[in-house]
Amino acid sequence: LRTRQRAHNNCQKIIAEERNCETEVPLMMTPEREGIRFLLTGRADLLSSAGRVIEVKTAQPLPENPRTNHLLQVLFYAFALEAEEASIIYTDPDTGENLEHPVDMKEGAKLWNDFLGGVAEFVRAEWDRHRELQNDLESFTFPFSEERPGQSDIAETVRSAGEEKGELILQAPTGTGKTAAVLT
Repeated sequence: LRTRQRAHNNCQKIIAEERNCETEVPLMMTPEREGIRFLLTGRADLLSSAGRVIEVKTAQPLPENPRTNHLLQVLFYAFALEAEEASIIYTDPDTGENLEHPVDMKEGAKLWNDFLGGVAEFVRAEWDRHRELQNDLESFTFPFSEERPGQSDIAETVRSAGEEKGELILQAPTGTGKTAAVLT
């Protein structure tokens, strides 16, 4: 891990000097998709004076094509910094060899928008699922006519831990009625 970090830092330093780049440029972006607003933050490895965002990655062997997650990362940086160009430079920590992949920003915009749309769809589905579970939980009633010994203590302990946003480990013998007590 340290070898990779050293290789990354060395490559970043050399490119920063050769291409007159700022390093570790902080950025933030708040895109909205399907009514969901995202807050995205990060730091771009390099931003050239010509406005190109460059992301450095260590890899063995050097990939013929950039990985999708690396493309999404550099696209986020480029769009957040309103850069017109971006590239990913892969560096081999053993050989010191570098391979640069310029990013097609037009294709990248489609990939980025499809990705954000997919995440928004996922978040929306999770919110809907959460609301459905919350509604089911609110209408849940104790399923038996009377409690077993210890169930009211379990229910009270769970309620108290929840109100205090605490943690609870519950152990009781099989047949105690833990599930019904906890859900009540």
